[in-house]
Parts: sequence; structure tokens; C-alpha cells
Amino acid sequence: MRMLVLIVLIFFDCVNDCFLSQHVLQPTRSNSILDLVLTREPHLVSNVEVMEHLGNSYHNMVTFSVHHEQEILDSMTLFRDYCKGNYQSIRKELADIDWDVIMSKDMINCWSKFTDLLLDLQQRFIPLKKVRKNGHKRKPIWMPNKALRSVDRKSKVYTKYKNKDHPAVQRANRTAAKEIKKAS
Repeated sequence: MRMLVLIVLIFFDCVNDCFLSQHVLQPTRSNSILDLVLTREPHLVSNVEVMEHLGNSYHNMVTFSVHHEQEILDSMTLFRDYCKGNYQSIRKELADIDWDVIMSKDMINCWSKFTDLLLDLQQRFIPLKKVRKNGHKRKPIWMPNKALRSVDRKSKVYTKYKNKDHPAVQRANRTAAKEIKKAS
């Protein structure tokens, strides 16, 4: 009995030291609260409800709502793909412009019209492409580029032959292992 009391006291000290909040306030078995919902944030859990027992269990069921927002980070960024731009249409648009009308006023006004025109042409004739912010995959800090290339080559060779006993796959595995061993 003393051992049980000691364990309970240690548990309560731990809960207090970690600043945890207990959300179940109604008994979950007879007159005792045996089921716990502990959080560091008091407002993280709400609508705690003790329901009837499930099947042959002596414990009552506990339901609650968790209020948690998660920011979804988009690792893709949109950039203009100038390699695939329609420069023929841009040249045609620029050739059809009456430059004397656009460049007839003061310098600030002319610059404003010119930049608006270029941005409009860019938006219409240069397509967007999605690019991953951190490259397509992150290289471990400890791994040199040569080792990363050999690991990538190992994967490509295996994908090509689909047989770990193939001589090319075994050679690529040995090379990758050698490069990784050199790096570590």
C-alpha cells in the first residue's frame, strides 16, 4: 500500500512539474477517475464527456475535442519559366506599339508605362513553373556531393536492372558504400 501511495505521489509531482492539466473531472470507473487526458495547454481540449462503458469493460468511455491548428507549408514556389516563353509574340506586341505616344511625357510617367507594359507581356507570354524551395531532395550535411551522386547512381542502376545480383548493380552498390565510408 505504501508503495502505491509513493508511486501516486511521484506521478502527481511529475504532472505538476510538467505543468500538465487534467481534463477528465468525472469518474470513469465507479467513483474513481482512472482515465486521464493530460495536456500542457489548458484550452487545447474541450467537450470532455464521460459516456457509458464499452462492451464488457468496467471503464466508461471518454470523448473530447482537440483544438489544434497546423500550418501546412507549401514547399513549392511559382517562378517564371523564361526558357519556354513565347518571345515571338512578345516581339510582335512590342513592334505594334506606338513608342512616341508612350514616351511623350516626363521620365517618371514614361518609366511607369514601360514597366507596366513589360510586366503585362511577361504575365501573358512567360508561363509559370513550380519549383521546390529546397531542391528536390536535401543532402545530409556530412555527405559530399560525390557520395550523393554514387548513391543516386546506385538507385538508378537498380531501377534499370531490378536484380540485386546483376554485376552493374553490385558494382554500383560497392562504389556507393565506398564513398559513404570515405565520407564518415
